[in-house]
Amino acid sequence: NKETSGFEVITNEKSKPWIHTRLDGENSDQFSRLYRQHLLRQGKIPPISINEIFNESDYILDLLADPLSNASFKKKGLVIGSVQSGKTANYLGLINRAADFGYKLIILLSGIHSNLRRQTQMRVNEGFVGYDPLLKKNMGVGILEGYRDIPQPVSFTNCESDFDKHLSQTINFNPNASNSPVVLVLKKNYHTLNSVINWLEGNTDRGVYRNDYPLLLIDDEADNASVNYKDEDDSPTTINGQIRQVLGLFNKSAYVGYTATPFANIFINPSSSDNFEYDDLFPEDFIVSLNPPPNYIGPKDFFLDDSEKYISKVLDNKKCIPIKPDQDWSIQCIPETLKRAVEHFLLTIAIKKYRCVDQVHTSMLINISHKVSLQSETCGIVSDYLDLIKNVIRYEHLKGYEHLKNKKELRFLHDIWVQEFNKEGDFSNLLSIIDSNNRLIKVSLINSESKDGLDYDLYEQGLHVIAIGGYSLSRGFTLEGLTTSYILRNSKMSDTILQMGRWFGYRDGYDDVCRIFLT
Repeated sequence: NKETSGFEVITNEKSKPWIHTRLDGENSDQFSRLYRQHLLRQGKIPPISINEIFNESDYILDLLADPLSNASFKKKGLVIGSVQSGKTANYLGLINRAADFGYKLIILLSGIHSNLRRQTQMRVNEGFVGYDPLLKKNMGVGILEGYRDIPQPVSFTNCESDFDKHLSQTINFNPNASNSPVVLVLKKNYHTLNSVINWLEGNTDRGVYRNDYPLLLIDDEADNASVNYKDEDDSPTTINGQIRQVLGLFNKSAYVGYTATPFANIFINPSSSDNFEYDDLFPEDFIVSLNPPPNYIGPKDFFLDDSEKYISKVLDNKKCIPIKPDQDWSIQCIPETLKRAVEHFLLTIAIKKYRCVDQVHTSMLINISHKVSLQSETCGIVSDYLDLIKNVIRYEHLKGYEHLKNKKELRFLHDIWVQEFNKEGDFSNLLSIIDSNNRLIKVSLINSESKDGLDYDLYEQGLHVIAIGGYSLSRGFTLEGLTTSYILRNSKMSDTILQMGRWFGYRDGYDDVCRIFLT
């Protein structure tokens, strides 16, 4: 056991530091230097936290193995971070540092949903690749001075396309003839991973990937789909078996799982004797637990210290949206608490603008059922109600406070402003701010069947979105500037409840107006 300033570590006796053995000329920071500049330029993470990211990255890299050594190695570890605490920035730090020291192929598994893979690919484009092949322009690290002086990373995936059989047949890349690291951002999907395995196995005659080509495989949401839950006498689960097979194709491989809910991972049998050819994913070399910075708001804040401050109880859902219905049903009405939540969201848009908060986006999460049909019905009803309130604000907001406070359709808005926002600002002015952002206030349905996507980067002035979904919004996906959550989903699994908590994270300048509506 070892504790440092920002994280705690458990390692086995076989782990030996190696970064310090590199000569000064070999110890390059060509990739990570640009990533550091990118983070500083963005201004979203304080400099002291950026330094901590690279301290953590170096420590984790030191627990792996030297990719330039002549010896074969297989390293496996686990990194635990809090929900929505910045794990993506951390593993991007590790990716850049690993590329600095000679890891050539980096595979990033980004969960089981397409929207999370797309969001992760965008972050990788900005923080490592430096280029978007769809937009055909440099971005992130790619617009910084010095980018042209490095071997530019190659990504065979993009924001629209995962790895597939067609792509594997069109790639013309010889790893032995290039100094550029290769990165793949993949969804945990049978067909995707099967295409990658076939591509790797078919490249032995051209690139000899498996022999001396070092692999770093980062498994984001490592407890989701990656863990084998079958008996040892059975074949492993599909995704688990495919991950193990990919690692087994290389003489030099490092596996690092990232998760906020590690309950399944730490109970993988370390001495598994199943009949599968390749070792299981027990983190036998290290477990690193990242401590979030002081401005992180997590479960302790929401449910122990300040629960009365953040939690609004839902007691009126049974008629409109029962949690455990006796039979099939459809949503025909909207609970008063959901109306209040929508209007709370509208007011937080105005309050953040009034306070000049740096976070320009504002989001609301509605998660009431895993059923796509019910999510669609909810989307329709909420859209109608939102349009009603926006129209009332548009035609009434200039008629003076005395008129507004007595307007029946605005009673929730006024009550929230008085009771929860302590009459901050001027009510008429706040409604004017909402109206001026009318076109940027949207409802998006995010599930496996919807065409909606949340690309906040397309809205420089700020996107204000009510995101409605289920599984697709329950893991990994970041809702920017989340202020309001309406959750009716139930589970006996603590990891499921925690992962649904997209509300955890950083709310600098507006944490006091954040609310979770829960039964």
